[in-house]
Amino acid sequence: MQGATSIDVVVVGGGASGLSAMKQFQGGKRKVNSVVLLEAQDYLGGRVKTVRTSIEATGKTVLTEDGAEWVHGGRTTDLYRLAKKLNGLAPDTKTWSNIEHECRQRGLCLSDMPSLMNLRMNSSLLLINSVKSADIPPRPTVPSIIYAGGLHLKESKPLPKDLEDWVKGAGEEGFIFFSLGSAVVPSSMPEEYRKILVKTFGSLKQRVLWKWDKDTMDDLPPNVRLGT
Repeated sequence: MQGATSIDVVVVGGGASGLSAMKQFQGGKRKVNSVVLLEAQDYLGGRVKTVRTSIEATGKTVLTEDGAEWVHGGRTTDLYRLAKKLNGLAPDTKTWSNIEHECRQRGLCLSDMPSLMNLRMNSSLLLINSVKSADIPPRPTVPSIIYAGGLHLKESKPLPKDLEDWVKGAGEEGFIFFSLGSAVVPSSMPEEYRKILVKTFGSLKQRVLWKWDKDTMDDLPPNVRLGT
C-alpha cells in the first residue's frame, strides 16, 4: 500500500469469498480505481488449504484438506469446475444435492422438510454445534448465528453386556474409539487408506472400537472390533 493516496475498496480476507470479490472489482462490472485485499495468513484460499503429511510406513504423502472438504453451491460453481478440471475432486465429493440425498436416505432429514438450499437461503437463526473459543482461526459472526456446543449430548446409557465385557477385557492398556463422524460413510474411503488403518490398529497394544457401516471386514485384526 506504499504510495497509495486513496483506496476505494478494502476486501478483508483472502478466502473464496474475498477472492471472488476481488475478481468482481478488478475485472467485472463493479470495477473501481483502487482495491486492496487484506489477509492475515501467509497464503490465499482461506479454509481451502491442502496439508501434506508423509506416512513413514508407506513412504507416501497423504493430502488432507484443512476445512474445504465440501463444495458449497453444487456443481455449477466456478470452484467446482476448476477443481474438476485439475482432477482435485474425490469420487465422493460432497455437494449440497448429494448431501441432502444422503441425509434423506439415512432418515436424518424428514421427507416433508424443505431442501437444504432453501433452508440455507431463508434461515433466520443458525445454531452451530461448536464452541466459539475453539474456532481456529477465529471468525466474526452475525447476531443470527448462535454457538451451542454440546447441543447434541444426551444422558449416557449403560453399554450392551457384550461390549462392556469387551471394554473390560482391554485391561490396563485400555481401548481406542475411532470414528470419522456421522457425515462420512467409512466404507467409501479408498482401499489403500483402509489397509493403512487396519495395519496401524493391528500394531497397537490397545483394543480399537472402529465405527464402521458394515458388519464384517475380512482382514480385521484380533484387537479391533467394528461398531455401527
